[in-house]
Amino acid sequence: METELINYESALDRLGGDTDFLNELLGEMLGQIDSDMVLLKEAVEVSDFKSMQRLAHGLKGASANLDITRLFHLFRELEECAEKENIDTANSLLPKINSSTDELRTYVAGL
Repeated sequence: METELINYESALDRLGGDTDFLNELLGEMLGQIDSDMVLLKEAVEVSDFKSMQRLAHGLKGASANLDITRLFHLFRELEECAEKENIDTANSLLPKINSSTDELRTYVAGL
């Protein structure tokens, strides 16, 4: 079973029902993912596990705060790969993260 992309209602509840603010935060999150993914890809390419762990941890936390469920799980898995120095699985996660980010971008554009 695939994890849901985002639990919008839960995130909205956390922000007191302020849809404009949530939508703004989601847009900012997409920008953060875009910039951090450049660094993450570079870290994976050179097996820089410390940078991978740090970046994945930050994105995992930001995803959790906004109930972006699928990306939370993917970033958690990437963080674990970095901790275990498992570069093969880390490489396999990047396309999944990109795909889920694209889905989130489409979702946010439709709000």
